[in-house]
Amino acid sequence: MKIYQINPSGKLHTANHKMTNFILKLAGLILFIIKSTFVYSQNNIVGVLNKTLIPISSPVNQSNFSFLDTILEKNTILSLGEETHATKEFFLTKNEIIKYCVTNLDYKIISIEADFSGTSAVNEYITQGKGKISEVINKMGIAAWMTTEMVELIEWLKEFNSQQDKSNQVFFYGFDMQFSSNLVSELKEGILKKENLTEQSQEYFNKISNPQLISQEINKAKSSTLIDELKRIPLSNYPSRQIEYYTQLINVFEQYLSFKLAQEGKERLLLRDKSMASNISWLYETHKKKIIVWAHNEHITKDKSYYKIRTMGSYLSENFGKRYYAIGFFTGEGSLGFYNKIKKGIDYINIPKDTQKKSINSQLDQCSSDNYFLDMSKTSDCGFNNKEYLIRSVTLYFDVRSNKYKSYNSYRKGSIGNNFDGLIYLRKTTGATPFSSEK
Repeated sequence: MKIYQINPSGKLHTANHKMTNFILKLAGLILFIIKSTFVYSQNNIVGVLNKTLIPISSPVNQSNFSFLDTILEKNTILSLGEETHATKEFFLTKNEIIKYCVTNLDYKIISIEADFSGTSAVNEYITQGKGKISEVINKMGIAAWMTTEMVELIEWLKEFNSQQDKSNQVFFYGFDMQFSSNLVSELKEGILKKENLTEQSQEYFNKISNPQLISQEINKAKSSTLIDELKRIPLSNYPSRQIEYYTQLINVFEQYLSFKLAQEGKERLLLRDKSMASNISWLYETHKKKIIVWAHNEHITKDKSYYKIRTMGSYLSENFGKRYYAIGFFTGEGSLGFYNKIKKGIDYINIPKDTQKKSINSQLDQCSSDNYFLDMSKTSDCGFNNKEYLIRSVTLYFDVRSNKYKSYNSYRKGSIGNNFDGLIYLRKTTGATPFSSEK
């Protein structure tokens, strides 16, 4: 064992002192190399991203997206995500992508993270001109979609369809299943207007038709009996499209009841994403048309979500393979807009700049363009796709203690290349403009 002797002065002998200096210098050199390698890697990633990114103009327009012709050549389902709902520039950018894909790439179905049954009113509005926009927009089930930006898209789809024959029209569907009021109304006004349930099932159906229904009132055995009776109702006298729709309506009602029976948290999240994926697959199997999906980033991602459960996108990616293409939307900073029920008016909440050094937002913010698209197939060589980043999700919620609406950021760690096929980054965004139903 080496024994170090200390002089009366308190210093190590000269030989040992030299060894200490050598070790310190070596440690410093190693740290310098590590830091230099990291900086080089970062600079290399930014350099590759700058070379491969495709700028998006402001204001955005259809002409920005001609590059999709090649990328989507063999695509069946194009998913457009968003880091947060109710952001104006996300909506406007998606609107222009949808217009381009409908006009030039023959996409015929727009499917959104909204009430399956409620959006049938939107579909009738754009295909047949039924109803008023102020009425149909409220049936979508989620306040985030009740914006002037969404209205602009719906009105554009209606105008587009008015110039097409029926075989070339675009359809609008929701794929969510966590709401009941529109489902119940459609069943009552549809197949249950002509057909009767047993007395016990009718009584149970009336009980669970309450929109304020709480989970404790759902009975598993009675739900199963009710669904079995609904599925046995003869539909042969209906037109083929109505048969398909009513059959799916019953399936979505079954999904809703299962959702209410499930435990809150992971079990419900898993069931919801699996059901939404199933509903999108039904759309394709029914229509055999290309689909554009509009949902939160957390739903379209091909990897597991931060709850460590399978996402809607992971099911769709498994089912459709390379025919599924997911584009995640991110922002540097901005705000989200919503109707504040407390203030009884439009309100906005800021989305502060992401200060997490290892977040995907911080990485994307280093690029030279303010607004741009990245095709992940062009960025694999620099290590960007496989590098693990903190992926942010922004959520709006109502804080009962302060009686105010607030937002919070949640992060999950993951490889960006395992989650998305493409990215759209918008450096600065603003809140969407809530649409007044009084118009």
